[in-house]
Amino acid sequence: KIAGKCIETSGGASKEMDLVCIDKHLQDNMNYAREKIFGEKHNFLKPNKMMGALRTLFEEARCEHANGANIARRNECNTCFNLVNEKYVKFWQNAGQKWNGKVDRTFDPAPALQITGLWMFCADNYLAPAYSDCYEKIDSVVKAIETKDWQTWEKLVTKMKECHSVKQAEHFFA
Repeated sequence: KIAGKCIETSGGASKEMDLVCIDKHLQDNMNYAREKIFGEKHNFLKPNKMMGALRTLFEEARCEHANGANIARRNECNTCFNLVNEKYVKFWQNAGQKWNGKVDRTFDPAPALQITGLWMFCADNYLAPAYSDCYEKIDSVVKAIETKDWQTWEKLVTKMKECHSVKQAEHFFA
């Protein structure tokens, strides 16, 4: 039903955007189910294990797409993102446990800024130029983190993910 609604909405004009729509609805459904079953509110800063595994899978696919047949470069790309993800997980195991789940005055943006900087290092060095236009708003992301504007932050990150999805769909399903 989700796929049919997405195709109906877009008029079938773009398979890539249909995939983005389907992905968005599946994530929304997962968030709704986790809230109803486990009482877990959606928090884009602290994704569940399944979302973490999907993030890693899509990062590997981006590394493959951006670096083509250059296996050594693909491996460097994957290693870079894996190190960032390890830092991200470590943050949530330590400081994240003390966090109240809200981006308020108690939220320290420093670790998020550090992880964002490391992630962008990997993206600039290993995903450019294939994905460069996905990161045009990175300065706005940094500003949203610094000002603790989590709604803008989440919207911008979602837009980057949509850009990734479109580029990956165009590459792998063309």
